[in-house]
Amino acid sequence: MKTAPFTPEQLSCGSNYYVDGGFHEEMLGSLNGLLGEDLVPALGSLAMLLLKPDAIRSGKADGILAAIFDKGYHAVAALPVLNPRERYFEDLYKFNLTLRNSQNQIASWWVNRQLYTMGPSLIMVVTRPGPLPASLHAELASLKGPSNPYQARPGDLRYDFAGCNRSVNLIHTSDDPVSMARELLIFTDPERLRALVRTGAEARRFGRTSGLHREALEQARLALASMEGTRIDTDLPRCIAHLATRALLTALPEFVDLAGKLGAIMTPSDAAWHDRSGLDAWTLLMAAGIRLQGQLRHQDRGHASTLLGSAIAGLLLFPELDDDAALAHLKTLEAEGIYVSAWERLVILSSAHYGADIRSMLSASGLRLPQRFDAVHRDERIAV
Repeated sequence: MKTAPFTPEQLSCGSNYYVDGGFHEEMLGSLNGLLGEDLVPALGSLAMLLLKPDAIRSGKADGILAAIFDKGYHAVAALPVLNPRERYFEDLYKFNLTLRNSQNQIASWWVNRQLYTMGPSLIMVVTRPGPLPASLHAELASLKGPSNPYQARPGDLRYDFAGCNRSVNLIHTSDDPVSMARELLIFTDPERLRALVRTGAEARRFGRTSGLHREALEQARLALASMEGTRIDTDLPRCIAHLATRALLTALPEFVDLAGKLGAIMTPSDAAWHDRSGLDAWTLLMAAGIRLQGQLRHQDRGHASTLLGSAIAGLLLFPELDDDAALAHLKTLEAEGIYVSAWERLVILSSAHYGADIRSMLSASGLRLPQRFDAVHRDERIAV
C-alpha cells in the first residue's frame, strides 16, 4: 500500500498552537515509527468523532450517527469508553490546557472534567467511499457545527439535536489526521490503531467499506445498548422548568398554578428549541420568575420560605445569572430538601458559565431581559 509521502501541512488543519508549537510535527514523526511511513498517509482517509456522555444519556446518539451516515460516511470502527477517567480527557484537550495557548480552555475545564466523567462515551472512526474531500476532518467539523450551539444552523448536528452549551454539546471531532491518531492513542494501543488504519485503508482500496460499515455499526449498537440508563434531559429551559416545578410542588404548594404553567415547557420535544433556541420557553420562564418575585414581595412569609422562593425565581430568570448566583440558588434548593440531580446541576452551572451566549442569543432575537415585575418583552408584553 505504497503512498506518496504527506507533509506535516497536508496532515494538519492549518495554523494553531498545536501546529505552530511543533507538537504536530513531533507527533507525525512518532506515527511514522508506530505505524510505518507507508501507513501514515492512510490517516487522511479517516476521521474521528466522539459522542459525549450527554449525547449517550439523552438518547440522541442513535439519531446523531444516523444523520452522519445519511451524509455518506461509513463507519470503520466503534470504540466505547466504558470506564471514563479524568486523565483520558485531560490528555484529549491538553494543548488547550496551557497558558501558552491564547485560546486555552483553562477557565472552563471544570465543565469538561465533570461532563466526561458523568458516564460512558463512544468513539467512532469513519471514512467516505469514493473520492475524498480536501479534508475529511474539516467536512465532519462543518457538519458538527460551531462549539456554541446558539450559533448553529439547521443541518448542523448541534442544532438539529439541541446542544446545550459550549461544553455540553453532544460531539467532539478531531482537527486533522495526526490529531486523530494522537487522540485515538489515548483510548487504545498502537497495535489496535495500526490494525484499524490498515483495515480502513484496505476497505477503501478494494471497495469493501459497506461491509466494514455494517460490522462497525453493529459494534456501536451493542456498545450503546450496554450504556443505557435512566434517560436525562440536557435542554436548559426544560431542566429549569422541571427543577422549579419540583421545588414549587414540594415546598410552595400555594404556587401550584404557576407550576402548571411551567408544564408547557416540559414536553420532551426539541421543536421549541428549533424556534431559535426556544424563545417561547424563555419568555414563559422569565415571566414566571417575575410573577413569583412580585408575589413574594407582597406576602408576609417566613425567612426560609422567602429564601427558597427567591432561589426558584432566580433560576427562572436564568439569563440574569452568573456562575456564583446559579450555584447559590442550587445550594438553597438542596438545603431545603429539593432534589437536584447531577445532570441538572451540570446543565445549569455550565450554562451559567456560558451565560453570555444565552444573553447574546436572546438579545439578537428581540427578547429583552426583564426590567419590571409584570412582563417580559418580546415585541409586545407577555405575562404569565
